[in-house]
Amino acid sequence: MYAKVFRVLSSSLMKLSIELYFIMHEFGTGVVIDAPQLRFLSIRDDLSESFIIKNMHSTVKLDISLAFGLGKYNEEDVLSKRSMIHDFLPGISVVKEMIISWDTFMVIYQYAKFEPLPQFGYLSCMNVTLRVSVLNWLPTFLESCPHLKIINVALANDIKYSEEMNQIRNEAGKVLPREFSNPQETYSTFMLWSKKR
Repeated sequence: MYAKVFRVLSSSLMKLSIELYFIMHEFGTGVVIDAPQLRFLSIRDDLSESFIIKNMHSTVKLDISLAFGLGKYNEEDVLSKRSMIHDFLPGISVVKEMIISWDTFMVIYQYAKFEPLPQFGYLSCMNVTLRVSVLNWLPTFLESCPHLKIINVALANDIKYSEEMNQIRNEAGKVLPREFSNPQETYSTFMLWSKKR
């Protein structure tokens, strides 16, 4: 049986939504996107083991939930997808705005134990859902986002604020830039809340 590869090649496409779920397809699919005019990309993909984005424009807004066909997000499983994740991250590192799900963040968290992350040099606004277990790693991830101005963090577990969460909020705030080139934007925003499953 051959793995399916979905290819999106377009010089004019501006908006794209991809949804690949367990009930619709089989594991082992792959996706390649080459659409330089793209301005909005939504990915909901439980299945694809390979996902490559080429020629992404820096003004793209990305909404991503990508699991690389993984059911678990431990070091061993993520390590088995290391080269695929390595090929994927540079493609999204140029986006301006990103909404990232907890499963994708878990993959990036485990991957970063083995490889350095690319710089997300254009990223200015990020909404991320995290598991409490990786909340301590958030400040480390933010070091890859030198121009981040706004970050909204939701916790995938429904828990109350604690002293530890306030400490993490303070640490993450230290990583965010204090001054920006635009004089009207003189502060960073960091919001942290819990989210019911």
